[in-house]
Amino acid sequence: KINMSNLLEQRFKTYESNTNYVLLNKVPLIIKAKVKNFNKMVENLPKPSYNIIHIMANTMLYAMKEIQGGIFGFTFNDEIIFVIKNDQNLDSEPWLQNKIQKIVSQVASLLTRGFDKSLSTLDANLDLLGEAIFDVQVFPIPHIGEICNYLIWRQLVCYQQAVQQMAYWNISKKSGIKTANKLLFQKSLEEKKIALLEECSIELDLYYHASYLRGISLYRIPTLIKDNLVKDKWTLNFETPSFIQDKDFLYCILLNNKDVMRVK
Repeated sequence: KINMSNLLEQRFKTYESNTNYVLLNKVPLIIKAKVKNFNKMVENLPKPSYNIIHIMANTMLYAMKEIQGGIFGFTFNDEIIFVIKNDQNLDSEPWLQNKIQKIVSQVASLLTRGFDKSLSTLDANLDLLGEAIFDVQVFPIPHIGEICNYLIWRQLVCYQQAVQQMAYWNISKKSGIKTANKLLFQKSLEEKKIALLEECSIELDLYYHASYLRGISLYRIPTLIKDNLVKDKWTLNFETPSFIQDKDFLYCILLNNKDVMRVK
């Protein structure tokens, strides 16, 4: 007698497994998340909104504490990046068996929960237009050196966005949209910074905080608790250095899975 239940289970399990893609083990992973409705959501807030910057940083921290193998986080604007290593020791197992669908769905859930908790604990009534909706992707990068290059690229994007946003917003606010378009159209970053200085007397690199210009990083620092007990403590760095100028900062953390150069 044919067991119809078993036949159906076998058939539909095959459908599931055919799209249950698994990433290669022992290779570093990048998880990249973006708030897809970010610009609309923060439309009524000051530019830049340091409240939102802190919310995104705490959202990253909340999620990182639940991500097995996570060693480094970086956030700017609408983006959060996690670096995962599952080769930290001989017994390391990949988080969620490196299954793409599971990783993406769990990180999206963690970030949504983290954003709501961070927003609720903030001592400010933010006029947000809608709720944060996170779009998440995960992909491998072959080695630590290439991860450093990836993070350098994302920090460069952070700085480029800061220059473009602040030059356009300040000039258009003072002199109108037409003037802003005329002064900034097809101009380099340095030319936009000069236009901002000449038109609004704002020297961008001195006027805005490092957390906006260079992003916020997250990593563990060995910290003395008591009785010579050392614990690796997650730390948000709102004064993240330039990754290009201080590559040792990145290499130290990515190679050692924590910042052993700044033991507290």
